[in-house]
Amino acid sequence: MSDTTISNKMANNPSTTQHKITFINTIGWAIVGIICIGILQLILISPLFMSGYFTWDIFQLSNAEFHQTLGVSGQAIFKLFECIATILIVAYLVKRDGKSLSKIGLSIRGFTEHGLIAFALGTLILLIGFVLLYVTNYIDFSINEMSSVPWIANIGLFTAVAIGEEVFCRGYIQHRLSTVLKPLTAMLITSGCFAALHYANDNLNLVGFLNLFLAGILFGVYYMHTNNLLFPIVLHFAWNFIQGPILGFSVSGMETSSWLSITASDNPLITGGAFGFEGSILCTILTVIAIIKVHHWLKPRSLTTQSLSTK
Repeated sequence: MSDTTISNKMANNPSTTQHKITFINTIGWAIVGIICIGILQLILISPLFMSGYFTWDIFQLSNAEFHQTLGVSGQAIFKLFECIATILIVAYLVKRDGKSLSKIGLSIRGFTEHGLIAFALGTLILLIGFVLLYVTNYIDFSINEMSSVPWIANIGLFTAVAIGEEVFCRGYIQHRLSTVLKPLTAMLITSGCFAALHYANDNLNLVGFLNLFLAGILFGVYYMHTNNLLFPIVLHFAWNFIQGPILGFSVSGMETSSWLSITASDNPLITGGAFGFEGSILCTILTVIAIIKVHHWLKPRSLTTQSLSTK
């Protein structure tokens, strides 16, 4: 096919060309956004380095050493500043499109009940997985004593993680891609990006990556139907908090202080191994079931909304 023919086809279908440009633009700005978030995070947190609270040597450590050196309180501080940086960068990016953070779903109005459902769903998925592994003798556990400080730090840590990742992935990437792609396509691409953001996590394997992708779909299918971030944020928080600080699994390969200590059998495909429950095939099954349930729960609401918007 000649260049002239290609040019003529693009000229005859300007909307397709514009969609491709917007798609490439979105991915490009997402990459730029990640870089800017890292830079802004360091700027915001730099006074703590200047004061000696943190030292620059921590950036030479492996992920496991980094988390161990900082402890849960240090990690919470890092993630808090990363979350603030993410919100500021995303606010700038959506403002370029003539929108605000509320327009991408960062609002609780009318969705409070869904937030409670999200917490219950995240808790239920993890508890079912834990109980099934325990009664089939794949894991055993003991109870730890924890002071109030680790609890507060873990709540802060996983709140910041949930808000930051959902605002960036669902609020910016999925929302913007949905303007030029089919909602399902936008959700799947965003879920792939979400999983890819965890590529450097310790002990990540194929099942773990698949489950991160499926978790992205679980968060994204709700956003696809409602364009609201409260449910994904709360579900994301509950998923991580119940998995780690409560039940004692690693969270996406990251160990944290926990109420329970788990002893797992040597079968990582079933237990998740060092990556945590997200590395388990059981997690795969439960997440797929949750995706189907959430989709069918919201599909009538989505169809009603579309019907009203066309009148």
